[in-house]
Amino acid sequence: MHYKKRREALACKFQQYPSGSLNWNGKGGGPGMKIIIIVVGIILITLGCATVPTSSSVPSEPKPSATGQANWPATINNLLPGESNSPVAAYLPANTKIIPPAIGLPPEKAVWSGKWRGWADRDRKGDARLVVEQVTDDGAKIIYSYASNTIKPFVRRMQAKFVGNELQADIDANVRVFYRMRPDGDVEFLWRKGETWVAGILSKEKSKEKSKEK
Repeated sequence: MHYKKRREALACKFQQYPSGSLNWNGKGGGPGMKIIIIVVGIILITLGCATVPTSSSVPSEPKPSATGQANWPATINNLLPGESNSPVAAYLPANTKIIPPAIGLPPEKAVWSGKWRGWADRDRKGDARLVVEQVTDDGAKIIYSYASNTIKPFVRRMQAKFVGNELQADIDANVRVFYRMRPDGDVEFLWRKGETWVAGILSKEKSKEKSKEK
């Protein structure tokens, strides 16, 4: 009996009114509880929205197609070339060397030989570079380099392959990069890891010899 009284003294009683509101300890306060429920709901919705992917990681277009080529973002055609806004520069290895394409290599493949640099990600916050050191009819030896204020400089040599009009390379088992050349020579860039992606535009760097001539 003593235990029963103690339990009743400690218990919190709720009463549900016809309006659907909850009243604390049977006293007037239905509207107050409604406000609390609304506030809690808003907080939960806000927390849920924090996990929504950003525009550079939308799980839609940039997935591989049946042909093995990338499904490029619809906005890629609207991106303009230019310099990145990254305070950190992407670098190249000291032993970077470009081997001229072999005579007889199709022009659409030979044109990939060289260095490209530009931007990637939202607000051009990433500094991206591509070097095609040696190109063949099947693919190319490339250097991928990237840096931003949130990503420390990363550089890697890789073997890339041609898939249609794209040059593709795997950074690791989960990350792949795609390059596609525009008619004017600029290169569209796509980095993809699962459903997360980053896009950008690269322009060909002028060689030192050509710069001296001018």
